[in-house]
Amino acid sequence: MNIPENVKALLPECPYCDEPIEAENPKLNDEVTCPHCGSKLLLVELDGVWMYLRDGWR
Repeated sequence: MNIPENVKALLPECPYCDEPIEAENPKLNDEVTCPHCGSKLLLVELDGVWMYLRDGWR
């Protein structure tokens, strides 16, 4: 996974099943589906940390 230089950390785990999600070129606000449990997620940034949020937490 390629992490942009301005990102302090990347938390790649699904908030539903805690399995890591592999992404080639992650982009903010990308909606993805967890390949492990099928949950819909959104990639967001909070204080320089990228993480997946559950669908509906916008």
